[in-house]
Amino acid sequence: MAKKLKMQGAWLCGSLLMALFFPLVTVQGQSTETAPQGEKTDVAKKAQEVVSVAPAGARFMIPGRTLLLVSMDGTPPAVVDGMDISWEAYNTKLNGAAQAKFFHSKVPENKESELRAEVIEEVILENLLMNEAIKQGIEPEEEAIQKRLDAVELRYRGNEKWEEQRDRTLPKIRAEFVKRSLLALLEKKVRDVSPPSDEQVEKFYENNLTLFTEPVTQSVSVILLGVDPSSHTSVWSKAENEAKSILKKINNGGDFAAIAKLRSTDDSAAQGGDLGYLHQGMLSEEAQDVVDKMDIGTVSDPIRILQGYAIFKLNDRTQARLVSLDQSKKRAHDLYVRATSDRQWDDFQKDVRTAANVTINPILMMPKQEIKAEITKDVVNE
Repeated sequence: MAKKLKMQGAWLCGSLLMALFFPLVTVQGQSTETAPQGEKTDVAKKAQEVVSVAPAGARFMIPGRTLLLVSMDGTPPAVVDGMDISWEAYNTKLNGAAQAKFFHSKVPENKESELRAEVIEEVILENLLMNEAIKQGIEPEEEAIQKRLDAVELRYRGNEKWEEQRDRTLPKIRAEFVKRSLLALLEKKVRDVSPPSDEQVEKFYENNLTLFTEPVTQSVSVILLGVDPSSHTSVWSKAENEAKSILKKINNGGDFAAIAKLRSTDDSAAQGGDLGYLHQGMLSEEAQDVVDKMDIGTVSDPIRILQGYAIFKLNDRTQARLVSLDQSKKRAHDLYVRATSDRQWDDFQKDVRTAANVTINPILMMPKQEIKAEITKDVVNE
C-alpha cells in the first residue's frame, strides 16, 4: 500500500549518441528549409508547414523544428575565450536535450528559449572544462574508449545507414567518447577529498544535526476498497457506502485486522492491513494529512484516494530522535566527504565559468514568433 500511495516521479533520458550517428542535417551556414530554385510554393500550404519565424539574423534549419538554428551572417552561437562554438555542436546537444526532457514530443513554445539558454551554458561549460583537462595534462582512457567504439561497431554492424555514414560518423563518436573520458577524469580529480580529521567530522555533525535525526515514523494499517480511477461515479459511490459500512462494524467492536484480511484489496491484506512503520511522504498527500492528525489506536473515516476508498488505523508513532556522534561517526565521515566533494566540484565549475570571456549570440535568447498569414509569402518565397 505504501508503494501504491507513494508520491512518484519519472525520469526520461535521451541519446546524444544517436544524434551523432544519424544527424538531422549538416550545418554549412545555410538553412535547409529554403526551397529549390524555381520551385513553385503554395503559400497557404507552406504556412501550415512552417510554424514559426526565425529571430532576426537566424534561420531555422528544418520547417517546424523551431529549436534548430543557424546564423545567416555566420555568427556562432557563442564565443568562448576567443574560440567559436559551432552551430553543429550546439544543435546536436540541443537535439539530445530536447529528446531527454520532452521525449519525442514537441518542445512547448514557452520552454524553447529556456532550453536554448540551458544548453548553450552546458556547451560553454563543457568547452571550458575540456580546456582545463588539457591544461592539467589529463589523458583519456584509450582502452575504455576503444571498448566502447567496438561495442558501437558491433551494435550497428549490418545497418545500411551506419555502413554509409560509418567513416564520417565514427570520428565524431570517438571525439565524444574522448570528451566524456576527459571530463570524467577531471571531475574525479577535482572531487578528490583529503581524509578529514576527527575535529572536521565533529564540526560537520554539529552543523548538520538534522542529517543525524531519525524522523517521526508511524505504524499504520489500512483497509482498501479498490476502485479503478476511471470508473463511473456510481462505482465510487458504492465503494464509499461499503467503506462506511465497514467502519461502522469496526466502531461496534469488529476486529480491524480480521476485516482487512477479508475485505481489503491492498497487498497488505494478508498481514491484516499492516503497512509497518512509515516515514513522512510514503503515503499520498491526502492519506498523510489524515494520519498525521490521528491519535494512536484510532481509526479514520473513509478517505477517497487514487486507488479507491481507504480506512486507516494508527497503531503507533515514534518521535524524532537525534543519533549521537559516537553512533553515527562513519555516516558523519561519509557525508562530510560527499558534501566536501560536491562543494569542490561546484566551486571549480563556477570559478572556471566566471574567469572565462564568453559572448552568447542573442538569437538563442529570443522567443519563438508565430507566423502570420499576411507575412507568410515574405518568409517562404524566394
